[in-house]
Amino acid sequence: MQEEEKRLPNAVRLHAVARLLHDFFQPLSVHIALESKISLLMRTGYLGRNPKSGSFYEHLQSGYERLVKGDLNAFSFGKIQSTAQSLAFIGCSGCGKTTALERILETYPTAVFHPEYNITQLPYLKLDCPHDGTLKSLCFSFFQAIDNAIDTDYVKRYGSRRLSLDVMLARMAQLANFHAIGVLVIDEIQHLKEAKSGGIERMLNFFVTLINTIGVPVIMVGTPWARRFFENDLRSARRATGMGSLMWDRMPKDNQWDGFVRRLLSFQWLRGEPLAVAAINDKLYDLTQGVIDITVKLFALAQHRAIVTGVEQVTLGLLEQVYSDEFIPVHPMISALRSGKAEQILKYGDLRMPDVSAKVLDISQHINTFAPKLKQQRTRPESKTAKLVEILCSMGIEQDVAMPLVDEVMVGNSELPIATLVHMMTRHMAELSRPAKRVRKKRLSKKDWDSLEGADLRAIFSQRGENTLYDAARQRGLVLDLTQGLVGI
Repeated sequence: MQEEEKRLPNAVRLHAVARLLHDFFQPLSVHIALESKISLLMRTGYLGRNPKSGSFYEHLQSGYERLVKGDLNAFSFGKIQSTAQSLAFIGCSGCGKTTALERILETYPTAVFHPEYNITQLPYLKLDCPHDGTLKSLCFSFFQAIDNAIDTDYVKRYGSRRLSLDVMLARMAQLANFHAIGVLVIDEIQHLKEAKSGGIERMLNFFVTLINTIGVPVIMVGTPWARRFFENDLRSARRATGMGSLMWDRMPKDNQWDGFVRRLLSFQWLRGEPLAVAAINDKLYDLTQGVIDITVKLFALAQHRAIVTGVEQVTLGLLEQVYSDEFIPVHPMISALRSGKAEQILKYGDLRMPDVSAKVLDISQHINTFAPKLKQQRTRPESKTAKLVEILCSMGIEQDVAMPLVDEVMVGNSELPIATLVHMMTRHMAELSRPAKRVRKKRLSKKDWDSLEGADLRAIFSQRGENTLYDAARQRGLVLDLTQGLVGI
């Protein structure tokens, strides 16, 4: 962040703050541990697939046998020793698993061509588990991931829906060998459905086949819901977590949290004097309980509100207000984490984050809507308008209601004192909320019925003379004669 960015217009600063949502990353000790495990997985897995020793081509030949026979356990030269391992990477949503993985994998090239062996190597391949949770869709995702990496057409060639799952798995395994995939990362593994995929045993058998038979290391990433795949029994857990598991929980309140907050607070686009780290540290942890994604989003939205309202400072009260207004979906989860009671925490295997990007766009639209009108005002309109919005918000009025109301009152009245403008706005709101008066119809006495229109039944009744009301109405042609339609029948 450049210091001169603080002097940019409000609408531009809002977009600058939005960079925090995607670009902010603070390396932690857990990232180093994860990088070390990925590096070890990748390099150890290549030991059993070395093109110089011939083991790579033995794997390719065995893969051809599997394609011909449709059996994942088929071999050409006897069982080949696999040096691949697996890793289960489990953590609650929002703790930074996917971001950390992507940052680490970006340190490796996407693809490397080896002309001496005519091999296009893929050091890693990352794919998201499909939402329908089937192994067949997982195969499609695998083919698509390779196509995206090296511009091939494997989805078209190998992704026919008419093929059986065993055939698709055999083709997937052969492509993993052919492109010498260093490590296969399967994210959001909790989406796998036990029933659709054939049960836990079939899923684990497939992953174990990739590791032990094909020789490709696998990293399975998911939320705590995915632990049920590995904790079914000791045998399943041992097979699916060859190199152990890495449990990534929310950040504890320690020195790393202090460093994380200090780094986060250095990215402020507000013109006011920032609060000290010590003053805001405890409040941030109390509101977010160390969930990184919520912490970053809360701080970004707090800056947005500070810019829109003209406060130009992230205060403790502002953080509480933004958390209360914008993070309602995660309040039960945060309360459970705050309680520290295991029975409450276990109710929420995942955390669903609010859509902050949509909120940022909504705030930007508000800024762009009334900013041109404010330029026509002469007496520091921006600060006066922001102050009026802040006053209305403090009175319990929603911000999206307060901003157009202030804009409407300010037009032509910008020279008036703030107290007068507040009075005008409150009076205007009272008029809008006042129910419309019902217009009571004047009751007409019976003696005045003859003054009514001729077709009014009350007028006919008052002028009927000796006739009945029916006869008087028929004489005026108001009664339908049904006998006329019977002529000639």
